Amino acid sequence: MGDRGCLSLFGRDAGAHRLLAEQLTAEYRVRTEGRGRVVDEWRMRPEAQDNHWLD
Repeated sequence: MGDRGCLSLFGRDAGAHRLLAEQLTAEYRVRTEGRGRVVDEWRMRPEAQDNHWLD
């Protein structure tokens, strides 16, 4: 714990940690070009459920 590049989660509740992981990985990025600019479009993974924590 505390190593460079690590992520430490509070507590020992595996269910809460799993929910956080599901929220953070529910979408994937697709780089899109249009009208002279490049944007990142985020799409929901088919197996993912609702994810509103980062909205």
